[in-house]
Order: sequence, then C-alpha cells, then structure tokens
Amino acid sequence: MNAERLLQHFDRISEAPDAIPRLRRFILDLAVRGKSVEQDPNDEPASELLKRIEAEKMRLVKEGKIRAPRASNCSEGNESPFSLPRSWKWCHLNEVGVIVGGGTPSSGDHDNFTKGGQGIAWLTPADLGKHRELYISHGARDLTKKGLVSSSATLMPKGSVLFTSRAPIGYTAIAWNEISTNQGFKSIVPYVRDCSRYIAVYFFGRLRRGLMARRQGRLFVKCRGKS
Repeated sequence: MNAERLLQHFDRISEAPDAIPRLRRFILDLAVRGKSVEQDPNDEPASELLKRIEAEKMRLVKEGKIRAPRASNCSEGNESPFSLPRSWKWCHLNEVGVIVGGGTPSSGDHDNFTKGGQGIAWLTPADLGKHRELYISHGARDLTKKGLVSSSATLMPKGSVLFTSRAPIGYTAIAWNEISTNQGFKSIVPYVRDCSRYIAVYFFGRLRRGLMARRQGRLFVKCRGKS
C-alpha cells in the first residue's frame, strides 16, 4: 500500500482491530524508504556521511580502541530490497558500526548480580520484550563489577543500538547509558553516534516484519546524510 491508497481507505483501515500497529509499521516503512517527507536536493548526500564514518572508524583503529574490521566480500548487486532516494546509499551494517554480542556470568554466584539500577546495566531479551520506549537504561537485573569481569558481556557506550537475536527476536532499543547484554543480542555500536536513531528506526520498520535483506549472514542497512 502507498500513501495515496492509505488516504483513500483510511476510514475503513482505521476501524480494523489491529489498525494502530499496522499504521505505525506503515509509517515507519515510509520513513526508512525516504518517503515520509519530501527529499531536499540540498541535503548532504549519504556518501559524505559514509566518508565521515570511515574516517572515525580508522581513527578508532589507529588509537587501538577497536580492531580493524574484516573487509566485506559482498557486492551491492541486487541486494537492495527496494529503491532509494538519489542521495541515499545502501551499505553493510558492519560498515557503520561494531557488531557486539553479550554474555552471562554464572547464575549460581549471586555476587554477580544486583537489582536493576544499582549496578552495571545488563539486559536480557525478556527485558526488551516488556519495553515500549525507544531508549532503555536498565533491565530487571544489573551486573556487579565481578559479574561483568567474569562473563563475556561487553560494556557498550551510550547510543548503542540493541537488537535481540534470540527469543523474543527482533526487539530494539537505544542505550540511554553505558550498558551490557547477555548472549541473546547482536547489538551495534555506531562509529558516529548520530546514526543510532536511524538504525533503530530501520530495525523497527524492517526487521520486525522480516523484510531485511540477508546474505551470507550479513545484515544490510542504508545511510542518509544529515539534513
């Protein structure tokens, strides 16, 4: 359905039992396709944003803060699931940030955990399954310093985009503060934090509907320049 058809049949659609979530998905889908607002030809093209992202990535590698990412062996080809505005560009997710997993310390040692909000923020997929806001600060439980050190959990910076890869799958939020997760996540730490909100909205609009392109286990997103 396009925007014109939505307006034509709005009265009938609005009366459907699942009208609100369907409309939300539709609006998000328009947004990530660049169709929710008129495109401004004076906007910075995504190619310039990608140059800044690449420069920031190289700086972090040079300073030893991250490892040099592996070169992608996927060509763009026919991977794009839909057409983009002229100034937008498809790119691999690992081109715009570091993909991070998580971990869980021994649950038998109660000194590894504390109440949510009293230690090092740590999430499980269940925490996001109950969460309805875009940003999140803590889950039901936090880790202690001992719990973080004794697990493979990684403390990620504010602005990291959190995505559940195990049941419940497909839930997304942005970290309001430094945060870690268990192994049920594949999160992304953007090289440029301004990308966080767009990546999260893209996940909301595409991944939850199972429409994100998948090739050789890689995820694909698109970038746009600043307005």
